[in-house]
Amino acid sequence: MALLSVFYLPELDQKFSCEYRDLPEPVKLPGCVPLHGSDLIDPIQDRQNECYKIVLRCCKQHPLAAGIMVNSFMDLEPGAFKALMERGEGKPMVYPIGPLIKSGSDIVVDESGAECLRWLDKQPRGSVLYVSFGSGGTLSREQLNELALGLEMSGQRFLWVVRSPHEKAANATYFSVQSINDPFDFLPKGFLERTKEVASRVKVNDEGLVGHKDIANYARGLMEGEEGKLFRSKMKELKDAAEKTLSLEGWSTKSLAEVTQLWKRHQK
Repeated sequence: MALLSVFYLPELDQKFSCEYRDLPEPVKLPGCVPLHGSDLIDPIQDRQNECYKIVLRCCKQHPLAAGIMVNSFMDLEPGAFKALMERGEGKPMVYPIGPLIKSGSDIVVDESGAECLRWLDKQPRGSVLYVSFGSGGTLSREQLNELALGLEMSGQRFLWVVRSPHEKAANATYFSVQSINDPFDFLPKGFLERTKEVASRVKVNDEGLVGHKDIANYARGLMEGEEGKLFRSKMKELKDAAEKTLSLEGWSTKSLAEVTQLWKRHQK
């Protein structure tokens, strides 16, 4: 969906004059659910900023690309990929090659990782809620606090990848904005001690609120409610689909092979 927003940014720029976060109606991108303008990527949220102009200029250059590789796969975003792959003037080929993962031989588990695995081995199957916002995702200090209190209030076991908060960008670590502070310093006082029996925290090197009561309800619903069973069933389907797409005859494998052949032809 992020790539689609990039493709259609020049069109959005011409269509609207206000800030996207101030749009009264959701933004509709082909193949995607409607989303609020404030949910578009951070670099385009301030149209007067020089960063916006740079991103817009880059977006206008996308038609010059021979192709674009995407770290995702068809079963995860079928609607978005259908829209991306529809051939048309000024639309480069799109190659889904994900999910990109480290091979088992390349994974090094340090002591904190080993402790995490030992804790997980002691928990009942399917009883731990995993909380992570990706390698680049960050929260504001206030939202981090609400999330911590909500997870504690839920009473559920959880595994949380904690990052230092950032007030300006939700994807701060994608732009090398790192904090020298320990992420745990920003958690509510006494949080680690109170949740040590039900939670495992993963410390990492790189660095609109949802209230804690809502977070607690969401967590309980995911782990105990009927909706949670549907989510887990869907996640199992996506897990199987991800394994299949990376198999020898899988879509992503064939897509990457197609890119390789394209490179070879250009080298001749």
